[in-house]
Amino acid sequence: GNSSNSEEVKNPYIAEARFMRGVAYSYLAMLWGNVIINEDTDELVANPIVNTSPVSDVYEFAMRDLEFAAKYLPEVSSAAGRVNKYSAFGMLSRVYLTYAGYSSNPNSATRNQDYLDLAKKAALKVIENRNFELMTDYADLFMIDKNNNSETLFALQWVSNGTYGECNTIQDYFACESAITGNDRAWGGYVFAQPDVIWEYEKGDKRRQPTWMAYGDHYPEIQKANGGYTCEKKASGTVSGIYCKKYVCGSSKDNAKITSGSTPINTYMLRLAEVYLIYAEAILGNNPSTDDADAMEYFNKVRKRAGLEPQNSITYEDIRRERRLELCLEGQYWYDLVRRAYYKQQEVLNYITGQDRGTAIPVVWDADTQTLKRDEDSDETKRAIGDVDSSIFLLPYPESETVQNPLLKADPMPYAFKEDRITDLFN
Repeated sequence: GNSSNSEEVKNPYIAEARFMRGVAYSYLAMLWGNVIINEDTDELVANPIVNTSPVSDVYEFAMRDLEFAAKYLPEVSSAAGRVNKYSAFGMLSRVYLTYAGYSSNPNSATRNQDYLDLAKKAALKVIENRNFELMTDYADLFMIDKNNNSETLFALQWVSNGTYGECNTIQDYFACESAITGNDRAWGGYVFAQPDVIWEYEKGDKRRQPTWMAYGDHYPEIQKANGGYTCEKKASGTVSGIYCKKYVCGSSKDNAKITSGSTPINTYMLRLAEVYLIYAEAILGNNPSTDDADAMEYFNKVRKRAGLEPQNSITYEDIRRERRLELCLEGQYWYDLVRRAYYKQQEVLNYITGQDRGTAIPVVWDADTQTLKRDEDSDETKRAIGDVDSSIFLLPYPESETVQNPLLKADPMPYAFKEDRITDLFN
């Protein structure tokens, strides 16, 4: 209707939709770069032959959506799992931080200070909201009964007992044996940690066991009726001996919400610990290191929960490692490398080519020394790997799309934004 409060009524709903669209376009920018920006699907169906827009406009489109969401979403979620104002501020902090490094020169070695400042301000909005706090126990983040906890800013909400194709099937691909899932859906025996990531865990890091399952690790929440599950060496199944644990929850006997091929554990898209690390990185900015008190406070909150000693200062390398371990198996690390490659591309290429990706080295976790050791019972295996150059940072457009729309291969065209950008979020 045309009542005076219609905008007030509609805006929170529009904001929720624009939050989702903004997040989607931020991923499109990171994955494909120049993409089609579309605000009218009927129009695109009628005429799919349209130009892409440059990646800078794609990011601006995403930021405008998220800025609208931050302004008009409610302070508190209207129901468990729904996004709120702080979901948008948190996602903005990530997108601002990412865009800060983007320019026409992928080796500029510098980031835009204005966007670093915006990333810091957006992160601070979340940090200062007392409704959000880190979970005390890292392992609890990945228990079904702790869905939508105090650390969750945005997570995919899965149906319980869903049919295949509409439910969360990640456990099928991660669980290393059917003794865990209680059925034949356990294909994770060949999905294992590279030594490269396990080496990064410091002694005593409480995140390793809830993320990676090594021989001797015990999990009371799996096979509860038998007193828990202990990971043991299999006759066959893996080269590494260190399997995925995160998002692996057990069988229907352990939790009635689990069924064959369906585990209703939330998939994290953004949680508070990442916002703490974004805040610290935004303060670090273009400096080689920082001992800024605010940066150290929130960086060390993440370390403290992991059972680690606080640091007195941080470099980018500290942030990279902490993000890699804190968010491991949550689908962030590739995008961290893309973000870095916007302004230090050669460094990232050197980092990737410096890894021994062509050799799978069989390793096991030594519980006594809390380090890796060579598995003397297994042989190294060689693997085919592709060439690494600057083209790896973008996916190609699907051929079916370029056939339908040849303009995907043409130069991008600037996007004509249809509204003024919101500028009063941080006043």
